[in-house]
Amino acid sequence: MRQNNIIVFFRSILFIQLFVFITVIGISIDFNAMAGSWESSNGINWPFRIIGVNLDEKNSTALLGNVNVSMAGQVKSGGFNNYLQQGLARDLMVNALPSLSYKDDEINDPVVENNYPGKYAVPAIKNPDEEPLNKELLNAAFGNRPVVFYCTHNGETYIPDSGQARFNAEKGLINLVAEELSKNIGKKGISSCFYDRVHDFPDYDRSYTESRQTVKEILEKENNPLAIFDIHRDSIPGMDKARTVKVKERMSAQILIIVGTDERKSHPDWQKNHAFAQRLYEVGQQMYPGLIKGVRTKAGTYNQEYHPYALLLEFGTDQNKLEEVLYAGELFSDILVEVLKEEVN
Repeated sequence: MRQNNIIVFFRSILFIQLFVFITVIGISIDFNAMAGSWESSNGINWPFRIIGVNLDEKNSTALLGNVNVSMAGQVKSGGFNNYLQQGLARDLMVNALPSLSYKDDEINDPVVENNYPGKYAVPAIKNPDEEPLNKELLNAAFGNRPVVFYCTHNGETYIPDSGQARFNAEKGLINLVAEELSKNIGKKGISSCFYDRVHDFPDYDRSYTESRQTVKEILEKENNPLAIFDIHRDSIPGMDKARTVKVKERMSAQILIIVGTDERKSHPDWQKNHAFAQRLYEVGQQMYPGLIKGVRTKAGTYNQEYHPYALLLEFGTDQNKLEEVLYAGELFSDILVEVLKEEVN
């Protein structure tokens, strides 16, 4: 009888181990597509050895960085939180987002609601100590060349105002941010425009493929653009509090500049884009310290290979209020004008 009990006990242990093994395989199967390019390592956690996934911090950061704009690469300035470069990436593997696509296909414009969900009053933002600009002279100095804005991820929005971080078939508030940026630049005497074409619906995975066509159209239609900006908002899983900076007694969202490199695709002049980003950061630190929190390089071109002054800008996170983000846009317009004036001089 005692011997039978021992046999039953060990048999139970065996079945429990088998159940755990099968469960781990089921949970891990989504990693298979991403694991193919990784080499096996003696240091990987045993449940993932069978599918070749190395969960050390280095490879976890690299994987998560491939699908999230702001959580990979190196922060070149601004002292961005090292937390994003270490344990967080490892812990958030399951939050992987769609990878960038690099096919050059024709655009099929989806039908998306033109108005932003809800009603939003754009707050009046004025800088009392702003020097008056000779708009006509400034625009003439730039040869009537425009600054152009667009949004690759049109569904991105802000939770405090929209109740969610992203819309699927509607334009999020990120489009309003880009539109107001264009208006701000125009008010300062520089030609500007916002291309409001939708790129992330109905197929989110093709967002950058679609926006690439928009960049090509911009270069064909516009008069030698001064700069081209892809406007986004950041989203950091696990963080539920907005980051802000106080400028002139008002709270502003922060801005992160993303620069694509030649690590994954041909981009021979990416350092020109990086130099432009660095100058924006430096002037920003002089004018409004802390507004631009850093310049981050990323192993993807983000369509920046088509223009030396093309950048991806992240205005706040999904936790910021629209008013904070729009104020950041107004302040960034001041910085941009100063940097562009340097180029003319």
